[in-house]
Amino acid sequence: MWLNHQPLRTLDLYATGKNLVLYRTFLDHPTYDSFWRSIDFLPDDFARITIPSLAFTGWFDGTMFGTIWHFQGARYHAPRSASQFLIIGPYTHGNAPDGGYNYQTGKPMTTVGDLSVVENAVLPGLNVTREFFEWCLKDGRRPDWKPARIYITGSNRWMTRDIFPPPEAYERSLFLTSAGHANSIEGNGRLQWDVPSMTAMDTYVYDPTKPVISQMNNKPISLPIDINAYLDRNDILVYTTEPLNKPITVVGDIVVELIISSTARDTDFVIELMDVMTDGRSIKLGSKTASQLRTRYRDGFDQEILMSPNETYLIRIDVHAIGHTFLPQHRIRLAIMSSFFPWINVNPNTGASIASDMQPPIVANQTIYHGSHRTSRIRMMLIDDPTFDE
Repeated sequence: MWLNHQPLRTLDLYATGKNLVLYRTFLDHPTYDSFWRSIDFLPDDFARITIPSLAFTGWFDGTMFGTIWHFQGARYHAPRSASQFLIIGPYTHGNAPDGGYNYQTGKPMTTVGDLSVVENAVLPGLNVTREFFEWCLKDGRRPDWKPARIYITGSNRWMTRDIFPPPEAYERSLFLTSAGHANSIEGNGRLQWDVPSMTAMDTYVYDPTKPVISQMNNKPISLPIDINAYLDRNDILVYTTEPLNKPITVVGDIVVELIISSTARDTDFVIELMDVMTDGRSIKLGSKTASQLRTRYRDGFDQEILMSPNETYLIRIDVHAIGHTFLPQHRIRLAIMSSFFPWINVNPNTGASIASDMQPPIVANQTIYHGSHRTSRIRMMLIDDPTFDE
């Protein structure tokens, strides 16, 4: 098992028997330098897009972030901004281009992960694509579409807007709080809409030799599945709302802000956002297997700055976008941990070079602070009483 393999630079040879040039090139550029900037899309690049585009993606598509980002860049900067179209369904990467149809069988999807898919979620992807190409390649009739077509899971309905996120979305925060023991799903961690009046903290021990093991080893990494099974660990903090008394519709980017400290100079914080069903299942949301920040990059990916042990820092972890309604009597849940193997390589907490570190791993004590003066929170984009298509 490659959990204990060092250094990371030679993992390619260990795992595949080959030196993978691209893998090692990436490791040679651990910060956002000229190498990454040269292959990034910037506003001037979007301004040179003079053709229409149609992009399919899904809430459980690992490439969703890039697809939305390119749509937004073209909508804001391309000369033909009105000819940029985006469709976001309850899809994975494999069936997104087919509008939810199985590309091997031609049949519509009925489930995605542990969620059922209702009939209206499936679009005739081939027909949509044909209509688009008839217009832009054969001078046919322009499709009567708004630029963004967005499916909201939970509500199980479509909305169309001129841009994503919808202009009526506004930011609201859920705040972390506890009685000092948010460890595991059995702990007392809570999420609430008001800023906690008392300042408190939760701690856990992160041992890099005993990481959290993902349940998704043999599944697409972004599937919405029940992850209760690995929340029963003391090195995972869990925060949950009371049952909701009304639907909460989130459409747009989510950022988790945490006030943290660690005994390590560099470590990881990993989060999962979940919808807790009335039957108790915790269904993970989002297009990634998990969201993570390596603390050396807390001030941006263009520099590596190690922490001072036991000092407090504000970190921000991007969950990226979701489009989901948390239904009445459901609960919103956040889990915080420091590993998610094998999808995220284990941080040994040494602060040494990511690629060449040969030092033995260090156990770290991790602390999350919350309260009136140290607010750790989930920042979400909400829509009250959303307008859906008929």
